[in-house]
Amino acid sequence: MDWKHLLAYITGTVDQELLLRNEYLVTENRMLRNQIKGRVRLSDGERKALAEIAQKLGKKALEEVAKIVKPDTILAWRRKLVAEKFDGSPQRKAPGTTYD
Repeated sequence: MDWKHLLAYITGTVDQELLLRNEYLVTENRMLRNQIKGRVRLSDGERKALAEIAQKLGKKALEEVAKIVKPDTILAWRRKLVAEKFDGSPQRKAPGTTYD
């Protein structure tokens, strides 16, 4: 077997495993979400983490996997995070400034 066929085989195997893992996690998340009553409370750090991954994933894929928050909400969090980065917010430190 030449290296091109070997690489294609390995890549296909890895892709298949990733698809199966993803399918499992989506199914598990749906089951867990169905057991939760009411709103899920997320910290700012949790919202930030979801928003960053959601941006990379894209809205179409996010609509298939997001179960605790609507995709539009997650993407709005991302827009807010980006806006805060450039709003001159006082909580950011000036370059070279240290706070103890």
